[in-house]
Amino acid sequence: MEYTLRDAAPADAAAIEVLLPRLADFELPQDRVPEDLWREDGRTFAAHLAGERPDCIARVAVDASGEVVGATLVSLRPEMLSGEPSSHLEALMIARSAEGAGLGRRLLDDAQEQAASRGAGSMTLHVFALNRRARRLYEGAGFDGEILRYRRKLSPSSTASATPDGAVEHPAFEWDHGEPPAEAADLLHFWFGASQPAEESPSRVAERQSKLWWQKDEATDREVRERFAPQLVPAERGDLDHWLRTPRGLLARVLLWDQVPRNVYRESPWAFAYDEGARRLTSLALERGADQLLSPIECLFLYLPLEHSESRSDQRRCVELFAALEARVPEDQRSVFEGFTGFARRHQEIVERFGRFPHRNQVLGRRSTVEEEEFLQQPGSSF
Repeated sequence: MEYTLRDAAPADAAAIEVLLPRLADFELPQDRVPEDLWREDGRTFAAHLAGERPDCIARVAVDASGEVVGATLVSLRPEMLSGEPSSHLEALMIARSAEGAGLGRRLLDDAQEQAASRGAGSMTLHVFALNRRARRLYEGAGFDGEILRYRRKLSPSSTASATPDGAVEHPAFEWDHGEPPAEAADLLHFWFGASQPAEESPSRVAERQSKLWWQKDEATDREVRERFAPQLVPAERGDLDHWLRTPRGLLARVLLWDQVPRNVYRESPWAFAYDEGARRLTSLALERGADQLLSPIECLFLYLPLEHSESRSDQRRCVELFAALEARVPEDQRSVFEGFTGFARRHQEIVERFGRFPHRNQVLGRRSTVEEEEFLQQPGSSF
């Protein structure tokens, strides 16, 4: 049987959904629920097909009749230990009807080729110890076991209490209102040019820092790379989660994942590799009310991950937040924030129209539509 491999398209969503249970088609540990093995991959596939995960590569295999019989999902991300450009195989699945024809190896080889073409120097993956079929495939393709993951079930935390109906209730979050950790404070001072930007007018901070914030500069990129890139991987491992205990420490984590990669990996797909994590941190900050404890100029960068998103709902939320921020500042500072709100609206208009930012297509290896190509010829089409 001949199979054709191609990029996944929105029309493939239903077929991919049918294949997802194949990810749990092996002898599972007794306490594992099959749906848990594919639920998150299903969400990521859907987000990518909707244009919201440009850091991913989704491919499908189709048979002679055009039926989708296999699929892969790869995310582009820095390598966990070295921080070098890498990739992770999130999912590889094949229909039963296509087993035994070498399609698994073809899909795996194709996934590696696609990742390498986007600059990845390696590929990692996770596999259950009991999934012997998958292990044979990966080991036969030259993948080496490197890190063992151990797991043990624990009893409920002693810090949690049970409500009368038996539900577990955890203590409400309480901010540490002290200073952020030294590494976080260093990043904040670099970014805002002062240890306490709240003590200055937003317009003064914006004027002083505008070159750093908005202009491309090789010297700045080099300084950011040398000073802050080494913190990216520790943050991904969870080693910097103590930053999240203070409002400004949480802001520093947003900067680390939203702004720093854009300097460190400029003009490469890895510039966007941490965007999803940055959006999660922004959501966490809003849930905890961090923006009510930060200065307006700090809130600008707390909200920016939503402006960088290719999700229409994120863009709408971003404009709402910027409009509220504009109304919050004194009258004599409002013109500065009117500009920020206007820029947010411009981002929203583009994502509402195209479902993504066309100017990212080339660096992300996406094919532009005719309408997008015409749009990219217009002044102001890129940021």
